[in-house]
Amino acid sequence: MIASPGKYKSDAVYLSNAAIIIYSLLHILSNENKAYSAKKIFYLFIFFFMGIAPLMQFKMGTETVGGYKISEDTYIITNLITLLMLFIYDLTYNYSYKHINKPILTLDKTPVSVRKIKKWRAILLGISIVSVAYTIFYFRNNLYLLIFRGLSDIVGYDVSQKSGNFTGPLFDCIIRPLSVVCCINYWAIGKSKTYKFYFFILMLISCFPI
Repeated sequence: MIASPGKYKSDAVYLSNAAIIIYSLLHILSNENKAYSAKKIFYLFIFFFMGIAPLMQFKMGTETVGGYKISEDTYIITNLITLLMLFIYDLTYNYSYKHINKPILTLDKTPVSVRKIKKWRAILLGISIVSVAYTIFYFRNNLYLLIFRGLSDIVGYDVSQKSGNFTGPLFDCIIRPLSVVCCINYWAIGKSKTYKFYFFILMLISCFPI
């Protein structure tokens, strides 16, 4: 990463990001008796999205949506705050894990009526359809953006005008992911394979993986 060509270089940014990456790896690779845990998943997220990704974005001079360039000082301060929060997280996690009584989970075997399942399915399907419809309307000028991320410059679509106000974050963080939430929810409680397929297709239209 340091040796490869790039626009910007800073030892402080590299070292602080390296500290986050190494600290995350130590938690991911520790405790071999417990290969999977919520804590390891948390640190896997930190490893990629607070360690590697910001370092690559800083090195290449990546601008955020709206054309805003993050300064070197902001990267350093953010990394230091991240490390501090990770220390606090570990302290509180270790204390709660040892001292707080964990209730034993039991399955509720009360049968759910078919009518309630159908009603809940209809609600989820309605929310998912609204989410997909709004997503298609949002990208109506260039439907390529439904499938591919990062093609704004190629297809000449100005996302910054939409994302720079309240509409952009509301769409990206709430409206668009609703189809994913509905799909996961129905797959957890529903039995109909046909409707599972419908929810899956709606989720793909709204939040395609690439």
